Amino acid sequence: MLARIVILAACLPYLKASPLQTDIQPHFFLLFIGLMAFCTIKDGELPFAATTLIITLAMGIAGLILGAGVNTLALLTFPIATAFFARQNQTALTQTIKVALIFYVFGLAVEIVAPSILDLVVSNQRGSVARGMTSFTSEPSYLGLIGLAIVVVLLHLRQSFWWITLSCFLVLASESLTAIAPLAVILVLANLRANRIHYVVLTVIVLVILFNGIVQTDTRMGMLLADVSQDQSLIWNDQSFSNRIARGLAPIASAFQSGFWPHAFPQSGDINVNFDFLANGADTTIERLSSIATVLIYVFGFTSIPLVIGYICIARARLFLIIAVIYFGLTNISISTPYLYLLLSLPLMHRFSTESADNHS
Repeated sequence: MLARIVILAACLPYLKASPLQTDIQPHFFLLFIGLMAFCTIKDGELPFAATTLIITLAMGIAGLILGAGVNTLALLTFPIATAFFARQNQTALTQTIKVALIFYVFGLAVEIVAPSILDLVVSNQRGSVARGMTSFTSEPSYLGLIGLAIVVVLLHLRQSFWWITLSCFLVLASESLTAIAPLAVILVLANLRANRIHYVVLTVIVLVILFNGIVQTDTRMGMLLADVSQDQSLIWNDQSFSNRIARGLAPIASAFQSGFWPHAFPQSGDINVNFDFLANGADTTIERLSSIATVLIYVFGFTSIPLVIGYICIARARLFLIIAVIYFGLTNISISTPYLYLLLSLPLMHRFSTESADNHS
């Protein structure tokens, strides 16, 4: 039961649980640390391998030296949390993910009937009708990404068409291209088998219908798609899209320019890489790192290579999961986002019994 609560907390990181004015609230980290302490005291030994502890301490200490600040807790958590999720009983994991999915769908109903409630229970809630729905997340893109993460988990765990469809509904309700575009790719890749090709056809048909419907609306996504359908190069003129690309690529480009030498966590003005193809108003001055890839590549540089190679050597996954992990590693979600650790654990689950007893439930 304790493990299920921790998994659920990882899937609901934006619920207001403290006075902190941050999107990601600390309840997952507090519960996870409590669970690890409880298991250590109960069993008389650490509930994870010594190698995991060494990696965790190395990253945490290096993060402190390099000015990680609030990210230090994430650096001290994500290797252990990834190993923890990989060891979970898949039946219990599946059931908990479905509970989170139902909770988010309920949040959509709350947003329609009584949207003011979300301001009380969600940290930094900043949704708007024109941008898409948010449910129990801080903004539409976050709802789209958590919905996409749930799609990936349910596909990996080979759940039914109806559960996957419901999770796709979350992504579509967000009206976020950040999530909808990769959703289409992942659904196609997940069904590229002879006996499932009809799902690929269905996905394409649904996307065409949605596209034709959305471009008729006055929403931000509708106007953007209408412009891009006339001239694909106009996507680079979109301010929000250009900012996301800049935040994702500028730290990596800066690391490349310095020969992938380790850096301190950036301050304002440390990273300023101009990309000619982005909108003129794009914010190319990066004040914080917004993905796990930028942390590994910019901050740790070449010293992160053994960790990445070790992960690749251990991992085993179908193509759609590989693409999903890469996408979530690069997209603009903080290293402190706990469901990211769950996604990173999916390719490692084959190393453990798929239905082994959950010792900490």
